[in-house]
Order: sequence, then C-alpha cells, then structure tokens
Amino acid sequence: MGHMNIILLTFLICIMEILSYEDCTSNSSSDISKCCSLCPPGQGQVKKCTNETDTKCQPCENGKSFSSSKYDTNPCKKCRTCRDMERELSPCNTTHDAVCGCLLDFYFAEELKKCQLCDLCPYGSGAIVACSTNSNSVCRKCENGTFSDVKSATSTCRPCSVCSPTQFTIMDCTDQQDTICLEKPAAFLTTKLTEQPSRKATKEDEFDAIPIYCAALGAVVLGLLGYVFFKQYSRLKDKNRHKIHDPHDHVEYSRASGGTDSGVCVDFTVQCKTYNELTKYKDLPISKRKCVEHQLVSRRGNPSDWRALAQQLGYTSEKIDQLESCAGDSLHCCQMMLQTWSHSKRNTTVAILLKALSHIGRHDIVKILQADLQASKSENKHVRIV
Repeated sequence: MGHMNIILLTFLICIMEILSYEDCTSNSSSDISKCCSLCPPGQGQVKKCTNETDTKCQPCENGKSFSSSKYDTNPCKKCRTCRDMERELSPCNTTHDAVCGCLLDFYFAEELKKCQLCDLCPYGSGAIVACSTNSNSVCRKCENGTFSDVKSATSTCRPCSVCSPTQFTIMDCTDQQDTICLEKPAAFLTTKLTEQPSRKATKEDEFDAIPIYCAALGAVVLGLLGYVFFKQYSRLKDKNRHKIHDPHDHVEYSRASGGTDSGVCVDFTVQCKTYNELTKYKDLPISKRKCVEHQLVSRRGNPSDWRALAQQLGYTSEKIDQLESCAGDSLHCCQMMLQTWSHSKRNTTVAILLKALSHIGRHDIVKILQADLQASKSENKHVRIV
C-alpha cells in the first residue's frame, strides 16, 4: 500500500509539471518553470526572450502603429490609410487600427473592392433600400397613392395628400407630383342665404343677387388659375434647387452633352455666389466647376491635360492610372479627379487650383476664374463706396 501511494504521488507531480508547461506560450525559454512575458496591448515586441533575458516590448506610436488588444509577442503593426473616395470613421490609436468608410453618396462594392457612387432613384420612384456605406440603393416605382418628386438615393415614396371637404381638388396625385388642393370660398360653404322673416323676397331682390354671384364665380376662376400657375412654378423651382445641390449633376451633365465641347461656358444658375482665392473648389457654383472641367478636356488644349493637373494637385501616377481605368473618357476622369481632390484633406482652395493650372500652361482657364474674382472684388468695392 505504501508503494502505491508513492507511485500515485509521483504521477500527480508529473501531471502538474506537464500542465505547467502547457500553460507557457510557444515562445518560452528552455527552462519550463519560467515562461516568456507577453507584450501588453499598445506595445509590440522588439526583441524575443532568451534563456538569459525576458521579452523586450516597446510602446506603439499613436496614430502610426498599433498592437492588438490581446497580450501577444507580435511587433507593432502600421496603421491603415484611407484610400480615395473613403473617409476616416475612427482614427488609429496604439491598440486599434483606423476604420475607414466610403464618402457620403458612395458605397463599398464588394465585387470591385472599392467605393462606388450610389444610384439615384428617378422622379416617380423611391428607395426601398437606402444607399449606405455597405450597400447600393434599390429603387422601386411609386405605387398608386404614393409619389416622389425628387431624385434621391435615400428618399422613399410618400403618400399622396387628400383634399378635405372644404377644399377643391385642382390636380390629382401622380407618381411624380402630390395632389394640389385649394380652399373653397365662403360663398360655396354657405348652404342657404339668410332669409328675413319680415318680408317675402321679390324678383327684384333675386335679380340684384346675380351680379354678386357672377363676380364671386369670376374671382374663384381667376384664383384657381393663379394657384395652378403658382404651384407649377414652385414645383419647377424646387426641382431646379434639388438639381443644383445634387452631387450627381456633373455626371448627368457630361452624359447629356455626349462628351463634346463647344468652347463656350454657360452659367446655368440663376444667381452665382461670389468667391475669392481662399474659397474651396467644392464651394464654387456648379456651373463654374462644369466650365473648368469641360475647358480642361476641350479641343483647345490637350485631352490629357487633366493628368498633368492631377500631378500638380498631388496625385501619384498610380492613382491617376486608377482614376483613368475607373472613369473611362477624359471628361469623366477629370470630373472624378477634381471631385476626390476637393473632398480630400489637402488644401483645395481656388488659389491652389490657379497655381496648378498656370504650371501646366492652361492660362485660358485661369483667365475664366480670375475674371470672376476681379468682378467680385469690384462689386465688393462698389458696395463699400456706396
């Protein structure tokens, strides 16, 4: 019985030593009673442990490198840099990598592994799946009783309005326009005239009331016509306003023009905002941006001038090739290049653009922008004198 106890005790000691060895990591020293240290979160290994020295760790550089939130023996990893058409959702720190997402109105296409411009639902259709960072918009035509009077990648079809009993229905609801209602005049709401019990109404009294009814009817007809014209004008004005602020307008404009250029810049906005050399390119009137893009790829210059301008604005040859393979023709390449540049963290003012255009010899475009700058200065000076 004593021998059995000794054998059992020896077996238990061996088991404990084996378990103690298995608790050590693969980066352990030759002495199984001593295990190597692991680098804590936010630090990376710079020197492995040996029989004489323990693991040597070093803190990661905030914003440039990071280490996993778990204890390990890996060195610090380089932080991720967001690519073109991406924005930083959360910055890199010593324990977590940076998180990037697509710009607004863009989504990440898994099959292409890059951000793509969201599809806009046309008038008369709504988004049953709104465009988001990870998915494109899905559109469906508005059903009976609903309408959509905007082009959007997120807006859904809205229910049509129903005129109340005290209103006229001027125009029925369609898939692109809501119902138009008009309040009824007080004469139409009166069920009967107030009768005087003291005397009986005569033919002369009835005759005197006819001009009043005719005048009221004429006023109603004129009011209805004026209201219809006003609603139509308001609807067209709203559509033009949506079009001016639409981030897709430059793409649709280039498609409609077929990529041709007449050499004449037309201002499509009713009122152009004044700007100066410190104004950012993305804040210029959309008509002015279209003018710059079309002039840059027009027959008057070299169609590849957009590549030279991209180099002046800080694009590498690799990025320029990527834009060319993605956009296609010179006009679309120019539009995509200026759009991504204007939303980047670089200095994207009109002054920087003027300097870059001068370096590539496109003084014709410089004169177009400087003419408006001088006009804005003259106008401001005139206002101060007055």
